[in-house]
Amino acid sequence: MVLWCAFAVSLQAQTNLVYNGDFELYDTCPTGGSTPTDHQLERCLGWTMPTYATSDYLNACAGSGGGAGVPLNTCGYQIPHSGNGYCGIGLWQTPYWWMEYIQGSTVVPLSAGRTYLCEFYISNSHCFSYAVEQVGVALSTYPITRPDPLPFNNVTPVLTSSPGEFLVDSLNWLKVSATFTANGGEQYVTIGRFVDTANMFFLLIDTISPDDIGTYLYIDDVSITLLESDLSAPNVFSPNADGINDVFKIETVNIVSFNCNIYDRWGRLVATLISPEDVWDGNFAGSPCTEGTYFYHFTGTGNDNFIFNRKGTVQLVR
Repeated sequence: MVLWCAFAVSLQAQTNLVYNGDFELYDTCPTGGSTPTDHQLERCLGWTMPTYATSDYLNACAGSGGGAGVPLNTCGYQIPHSGNGYCGIGLWQTPYWWMEYIQGSTVVPLSAGRTYLCEFYISNSHCFSYAVEQVGVALSTYPITRPDPLPFNNVTPVLTSSPGEFLVDSLNWLKVSATFTANGGEQYVTIGRFVDTANMFFLLIDTISPDDIGTYLYIDDVSITLLESDLSAPNVFSPNADGINDVFKIETVNIVSFNCNIYDRWGRLVATLISPEDVWDGNFAGSPCTEGTYFYHFTGTGNDNFIFNRKGTVQLVR
Protein backbone atom coordinates (compact mmCIF):
# COMPACT_ATOMS: atom_id res chain seq x y z
CA MET A 1 0.00 0.00 0.00
CA VAL A 2 1.23 3.47 -0.85
CA LEU A 3 0.37 6.14 1.71
CA TRP A 4 -0.09 9.76 0.69
CA CYS A 5 0.48 12.74 2.92
CA ALA A 6 -1.21 16.03 2.04
CA PHE A 7 0.16 19.35 3.21
CA ALA A 8 -2.32 21.99 4.37
CA VAL A 9 -0.54 24.93 2.86
CA SER A 10 -2.77 27.97 2.37
CA LEU A 11 -3.57 30.25 5.27
CA GLN A 12 -5.59 32.75 3.22
CA ALA A 13 -9.36 32.33 3.44
CA GLN A 14 -11.43 32.51 0.30
CA THR A 15 -12.75 36.06 0.29
CA ASN A 16 -15.23 37.46 -2.20
CA LEU A 17 -13.40 40.18 -4.10
CA VAL A 18 -16.58 41.71 -5.56
CA TYR A 19 -17.66 44.70 -3.52
CA ASN A 20 -21.25 44.24 -2.26
CA GLY A 21 -21.63 41.17 -4.46
CA ASP A 22 -24.67 40.05 -2.46
CA PHE A 23 -26.43 43.42 -2.98
CA GLU A 24 -27.13 43.84 0.72
CA LEU A 25 -25.54 47.28 1.20
CA TYR A 26 -27.56 50.32 0.12
CA ASP A 27 -27.79 54.00 0.91
CA THR A 28 -31.57 54.24 0.57
CA CYS A 29 -34.27 51.71 -0.15
CA PRO A 30 -35.44 51.43 -3.76
CA THR A 31 -38.89 52.87 -4.42
CA GLY A 32 -39.57 51.44 -7.87
CA GLY A 33 -37.99 50.47 -11.15
CA SER A 34 -35.11 52.45 -12.63
CA THR A 35 -35.67 54.99 -15.39
CA PRO A 36 -33.16 56.88 -17.57
CA THR A 37 -33.41 59.81 -15.13
CA ASP A 38 -33.84 57.85 -11.90
CA HIS A 39 -31.15 55.21 -11.48
CA GLN A 40 -32.68 53.18 -8.67
CA LEU A 41 -29.96 50.54 -9.12
CA GLU A 42 -27.38 53.01 -7.83
CA ARG A 43 -29.03 53.00 -4.42
CA CYS A 44 -27.24 49.66 -4.10
CA LEU A 45 -23.70 50.58 -3.05
CA GLY A 46 -21.03 49.92 -5.65
CA TRP A 47 -23.38 49.09 -8.55
CA THR A 48 -24.35 51.13 -11.56
CA MET A 49 -25.99 50.97 -15.01
CA PRO A 50 -23.29 50.97 -17.72
CA THR A 51 -25.72 51.73 -20.55
CA TYR A 52 -28.87 53.75 -21.14
CA ALA A 53 -30.94 50.63 -20.34
CA THR A 54 -32.40 50.66 -16.83
CA SER A 55 -31.49 47.81 -14.50
CA ASP A 56 -33.25 47.55 -11.14
CA TYR A 57 -32.42 47.13 -7.47
CA LEU A 58 -34.89 45.09 -5.44
CA ASN A 59 -34.84 44.77 -1.66
CA ALA A 60 -37.11 43.66 1.15
CA CYS A 61 -36.72 47.11 2.74
CA ALA A 62 -38.96 48.47 -0.03
CA GLY A 63 -41.94 46.44 1.14
CA SER A 64 -44.41 45.34 -1.52
CA GLY A 65 -46.17 48.56 -2.48
CA GLY A 66 -43.76 50.22 -4.91
CA GLY A 67 -42.81 47.33 -7.14
CA ALA A 68 -39.19 47.10 -5.94
CA GLY A 69 -39.87 44.82 -3.00
CA VAL A 70 -38.61 41.34 -2.15
CA PRO A 71 -39.84 38.68 -2.46
CA LEU A 72 -42.83 40.28 -4.26
CA ASN A 73 -42.08 42.89 -6.93
CA THR A 74 -43.33 44.09 -10.28
CA CYS A 75 -41.89 41.13 -12.18
CA GLY A 76 -42.91 38.34 -9.86
CA TYR A 77 -42.11 36.60 -6.62
CA GLN A 78 -38.65 35.35 -5.70
CA ILE A 79 -36.96 34.77 -2.36
CA PRO A 80 -33.34 35.99 -2.45
CA HIS A 81 -30.61 33.43 -2.85
CA SER A 82 -29.23 35.02 0.32
CA GLY A 83 -30.01 38.06 2.43
CA ASN A 84 -32.67 40.62 1.50
CA GLY A 85 -31.69 42.07 -1.87
CA TYR A 86 -30.97 41.24 -5.48
CA CYS A 87 -30.90 42.96 -8.87
CA GLY A 88 -33.03 42.62 -11.98
CA ILE A 89 -32.20 43.04 -15.66
CA GLY A 90 -34.57 43.15 -18.61
CA LEU A 91 -33.54 41.64 -21.95
CA TRP A 92 -35.86 42.08 -24.88
CA GLN A 93 -35.99 42.91 -28.57
CA THR A 94 -39.35 44.57 -29.15
CA PRO A 95 -39.97 47.18 -30.35
CA TYR A 96 -36.15 47.38 -30.60
CA TRP A 97 -33.18 45.83 -28.85
CA TRP A 98 -33.01 46.72 -25.17
CA MET A 99 -30.34 44.98 -23.12
CA GLU A 100 -29.84 45.83 -19.47
CA TYR A 101 -26.62 45.26 -17.53
CA ILE A 102 -25.32 45.82 -14.04
CA GLN A 103 -21.75 46.88 -13.32
CA GLY A 104 -19.78 46.67 -10.09
CA SER A 105 -16.13 46.37 -9.12
CA THR A 106 -13.64 44.31 -7.19
CA VAL A 107 -12.08 45.64 -4.01
CA VAL A 108 -8.62 45.29 -5.55
CA PRO A 109 -7.49 44.76 -9.16
CA LEU A 110 -6.98 41.12 -10.13
CA SER A 111 -3.40 39.84 -10.40
CA ALA A 112 -1.92 38.65 -13.68
CA GLY A 113 -1.48 34.90 -14.00
CA ARG A 114 -3.58 34.08 -10.95
CA THR A 115 -6.51 31.69 -11.14
CA TYR A 116 -9.90 32.84 -9.87
CA LEU A 117 -13.36 31.35 -9.48
CA CYS A 118 -16.27 33.53 -10.66
CA GLU A 119 -19.86 32.70 -9.69
CA PHE A 120 -23.28 34.28 -9.76
CA TYR A 121 -26.90 33.14 -9.45
CA ILE A 122 -29.79 33.72 -11.85
CA SER A 123 -33.53 33.14 -11.72
CA ASN A 124 -36.15 33.92 -14.36
CA SER A 125 -39.15 36.07 -13.50
CA HIS A 126 -42.77 36.27 -14.66
CA CYS A 127 -42.48 39.57 -16.56
CA PHE A 128 -42.25 38.06 -20.01
CA SER A 129 -43.14 34.87 -21.84
CA TYR A 130 -39.62 34.02 -22.97
CA ALA A 131 -36.30 32.69 -21.68
CA VAL A 132 -32.77 33.46 -22.87
CA GLU A 133 -29.40 31.72 -22.82
CA GLN A 134 -25.78 32.79 -22.38
CA VAL A 135 -25.95 35.38 -19.64
CA GLY A 136 -22.49 36.04 -18.30
CA VAL A 137 -19.84 38.13 -16.58
CA ALA A 138 -17.26 40.34 -18.32
CA LEU A 139 -14.20 41.79 -16.58
CA SER A 140 -12.33 44.91 -17.60
CA THR A 141 -9.64 47.24 -16.32
CA TYR A 142 -11.87 50.26 -16.99
CA PRO A 143 -15.67 50.63 -16.92
CA ILE A 144 -17.32 49.60 -20.18
CA THR A 145 -20.19 51.86 -21.17
CA ARG A 146 -22.39 52.82 -24.06
CA PRO A 147 -24.94 55.66 -24.43
CA ASP A 148 -27.77 53.52 -25.79
CA PRO A 149 -29.69 50.39 -24.69
CA LEU A 150 -28.05 48.12 -27.27
CA PRO A 151 -25.99 45.05 -26.37
CA PHE A 152 -22.25 44.84 -25.73
CA ASN A 153 -21.65 42.54 -28.69
CA ASN A 154 -17.88 43.00 -28.92
CA VAL A 155 -17.07 42.15 -25.30
CA THR A 156 -15.84 38.66 -24.36
CA PRO A 157 -17.11 37.42 -20.97
CA VAL A 158 -15.02 35.26 -18.64
CA LEU A 159 -18.01 32.97 -18.17
CA THR A 160 -21.57 32.51 -19.38
CA SER A 161 -24.44 30.18 -18.68
CA SER A 162 -24.30 27.19 -20.99
CA PRO A 163 -25.09 27.83 -24.68
CA GLY A 164 -28.39 26.19 -25.54
CA GLU A 165 -29.44 26.05 -21.88
CA PHE A 166 -32.33 28.47 -21.70
CA LEU A 167 -32.93 30.04 -18.30
CA VAL A 168 -36.51 28.92 -17.77
CA ASP A 169 -36.57 28.27 -14.02
CA SER A 170 -38.45 30.94 -12.08
CA LEU A 171 -38.65 28.90 -8.85
CA ASN A 172 -34.99 28.20 -8.14
CA TRP A 173 -31.66 29.95 -8.47
CA LEU A 174 -29.23 28.64 -11.11
CA LYS A 175 -25.54 28.91 -10.26
CA VAL A 176 -23.27 29.96 -13.12
CA SER A 177 -19.57 29.47 -12.39
CA ALA A 178 -16.18 29.06 -14.07
CA THR A 179 -12.50 29.46 -13.30
CA PHE A 180 -10.30 31.83 -15.28
CA THR A 181 -6.78 33.20 -15.31
CA ALA A 182 -6.54 36.97 -14.96
CA ASN A 183 -4.62 39.09 -17.43
CA GLY A 184 -3.95 41.54 -14.63
CA GLY A 185 -5.60 44.80 -13.62
CA GLU A 186 -9.21 43.69 -14.12
CA GLN A 187 -11.42 45.51 -11.64
CA TYR A 188 -14.83 46.14 -13.23
CA VAL A 189 -17.51 43.44 -13.27
CA THR A 190 -20.31 43.69 -15.85
CA ILE A 191 -23.20 41.20 -15.99
CA GLY A 192 -25.63 40.68 -18.85
CA ARG A 193 -25.70 39.23 -22.36
CA PHE A 194 -22.59 39.52 -24.51
CA VAL A 195 -23.88 37.97 -27.72
CA ASP A 196 -24.30 39.59 -31.12
CA THR A 197 -27.94 40.34 -31.90
CA ALA A 198 -27.80 37.88 -34.81
CA ASN A 199 -27.10 35.09 -32.31
CA MET A 200 -29.51 36.13 -29.57
CA PHE A 201 -32.31 33.61 -29.29
CA PHE A 202 -35.44 33.65 -27.13
CA LEU A 203 -37.46 30.58 -26.15
CA LEU A 204 -41.22 30.90 -25.66
CA ILE A 205 -42.07 29.31 -22.28
CA ASP A 206 -45.66 30.47 -21.75
CA THR A 207 -48.31 32.52 -23.53
CA ILE A 208 -48.79 35.50 -21.22
CA SER A 209 -47.78 37.96 -23.94
CA PRO A 210 -46.09 36.05 -26.79
CA ASP A 211 -45.73 39.18 -28.95
CA ASP A 212 -43.55 40.93 -26.35
CA ILE A 213 -40.32 39.03 -26.90
CA GLY A 214 -38.07 39.34 -23.90
CA THR A 215 -37.17 38.15 -20.44
CA TYR A 216 -36.38 39.60 -17.02
CA LEU A 217 -33.77 37.95 -14.81
CA TYR A 218 -33.04 38.24 -11.12
CA ILE A 219 -29.33 38.21 -10.18
CA ASP A 220 -27.86 37.51 -6.76
CA ASP A 221 -24.57 36.65 -5.01
CA VAL A 222 -21.89 37.64 -7.50
CA SER A 223 -18.46 36.50 -6.35
CA ILE A 224 -14.86 36.29 -7.50
CA THR A 225 -12.47 34.38 -5.26
CA LEU A 226 -8.77 33.69 -5.60
CA LEU A 227 -8.30 29.93 -5.67
CA GLU A 228 -6.11 28.62 -2.90
CA SER A 229 -3.08 26.41 -3.51
CA ASP A 230 -2.28 22.95 -2.23
CA LEU A 231 0.13 20.09 -2.79
CA SER A 232 0.72 16.51 -1.75
CA ALA A 233 3.51 13.94 -2.13
CA PRO A 234 3.74 10.14 -1.79
CA ASN A 235 5.52 8.47 1.13
CA VAL A 236 6.51 5.48 -1.00
CA PHE A 237 6.95 4.64 -4.66
CA SER A 238 8.08 1.51 -6.47
CA PRO A 239 9.75 2.02 -9.87
CA ASN A 240 9.46 -1.61 -10.97
CA ALA A 241 7.58 -1.06 -14.25
CA ASP A 242 4.39 -2.74 -13.02
CA GLY A 243 2.34 0.33 -13.88
CA ILE A 244 1.50 1.08 -10.24
CA ASN A 245 3.22 3.91 -8.37
CA ASP A 246 6.23 3.74 -10.69
CA VAL A 247 7.22 7.38 -10.26
CA PHE A 248 7.55 10.03 -7.59
CA LYS A 249 5.37 13.03 -8.43
CA ILE A 250 4.34 16.13 -6.48
CA GLU A 251 0.59 16.66 -6.96
CA THR A 252 -0.24 20.35 -7.03
CA VAL A 253 -3.29 22.60 -7.17
CA ASN A 254 -2.85 26.18 -8.41
CA ILE A 255 0.91 26.33 -8.02
CA VAL A 256 2.52 29.25 -9.86
CA SER A 257 6.24 28.46 -9.43
CA PHE A 258 7.71 25.01 -8.78
CA ASN A 259 11.06 23.48 -7.84
CA CYS A 260 11.77 20.19 -6.11
CA ASN A 261 15.23 18.74 -5.44
CA ILE A 262 15.62 15.09 -4.43
CA TYR A 263 18.68 13.84 -2.51
CA ASP A 264 19.99 10.46 -1.41
CA ARG A 265 21.08 9.77 2.19
CA TRP A 266 24.58 11.09 1.48
CA GLY A 267 23.19 14.41 0.30
CA ARG A 268 23.83 13.77 -3.39
CA LEU A 269 21.33 15.49 -5.71
CA VAL A 270 19.72 12.69 -7.75
CA ALA A 271 16.84 14.54 -9.44
CA THR A 272 15.35 18.00 -9.93
CA LEU A 273 11.71 18.60 -10.85
CA ILE A 274 10.93 22.06 -12.23
CA SER A 275 7.26 21.77 -13.18
CA PRO A 276 4.15 20.01 -11.84
CA GLU A 277 4.36 17.61 -14.80
CA ASP A 278 7.86 16.41 -13.95
CA VAL A 279 8.38 13.05 -12.24
CA TRP A 280 11.30 11.10 -10.78
CA ASP A 281 11.56 7.56 -12.11
CA GLY A 282 13.98 6.36 -9.43
CA ASN A 283 17.07 6.65 -11.65
CA PHE A 284 20.21 8.76 -11.41
CA ALA A 285 22.41 9.39 -14.46
CA GLY A 286 20.55 6.62 -16.29
CA SER A 287 21.08 3.97 -13.61
CA PRO A 288 18.54 2.69 -11.04
CA CYS A 289 18.95 4.09 -7.55
CA THR A 290 19.13 1.66 -4.68
CA GLU A 291 16.21 1.04 -2.36
CA GLY A 292 16.02 3.24 0.67
CA THR A 293 14.99 6.61 1.97
CA TYR A 294 15.35 9.74 -0.16
CA PHE A 295 14.82 13.35 0.83
CA TYR A 296 13.04 16.04 -1.15
CA HIS A 297 12.92 19.81 -0.76
CA PHE A 298 10.08 21.63 -2.46
CA THR A 299 10.03 25.40 -2.93
CA GLY A 300 7.52 27.46 -4.86
CA THR A 301 4.73 30.00 -4.84
CA GLY A 302 1.02 29.32 -4.69
CA ASN A 303 -1.70 31.02 -6.65
CA ASP A 304 -2.69 32.80 -3.43
CA ASN A 305 0.92 34.07 -2.92
CA PHE A 306 1.61 31.45 -0.27
CA ILE A 307 5.36 30.72 -0.18
CA PHE A 308 6.18 27.02 -0.02
CA ASN A 309 9.27 25.60 1.68
CA ARG A 310 8.54 21.94 2.34
CA LYS A 311 10.87 19.06 3.14
CA GLY A 312 9.98 15.40 3.34
CA THR A 313 11.07 11.84 2.74
CA VAL A 314 10.04 9.18 0.27
CA GLN A 315 10.80 5.49 0.43
CA LEU A 316 12.02 3.89 -2.83
CA VAL A 317 10.99 0.22 -2.98
CA ARG A 318 11.97 -2.06 -5.87
